Amino acid sequence: MFLDRRGRWFHDGQHVRHERLSRLLHRSIARDAAGRLVVTTGRDVMPFVCEDTPLFVRSVRPEGDALVLVLSDERTEPLTDQVVHFSDDDRLRVLVHGGSLWALAERPAHQALQARLRLVGDDLRLDVAGGSRPVERGPPPLTS
Repeated sequence: MFLDRRGRWFHDGQHVRHERLSRLLHRSIARDAAGRLVVTTGRDVMPFVCEDTPLFVRSVRPEGDALVLVLSDERTEPLTDQVVHFSDDDRLRVLVHGGSLWALAERPAHQALQARLRLVGDDLRLDVAGGSRPVERGPPPLTS
């Protein structure tokens, strides 16, 4: 199995075009006991390789004073103390699920987060409820 940088699944070189199967695969992403990326649907466990990140931030929505990340595995996660990384290739990534998986911000999420970025001296900061937080910069992080 292979997940490309646009979130498309491939099996034996063939694009998985069935939408419900693709969504199931996204919801089934996990790490096995050895830390490898797998998709698991109960008893079945299949390792996969990703071109960039295993998850994607589909959108960002405000909820009260907080920002909530809507992820490709159909889970939501408030943006609190996660590592946010702005890479040299102008892409935003967030370390989600308790620091176990990276998620690449898709265009709507990228635009929402980029609107909250500001440069303070040499530091890049993300404005969130109650203040701002640092954003890492540099080459893309190792994501798999």
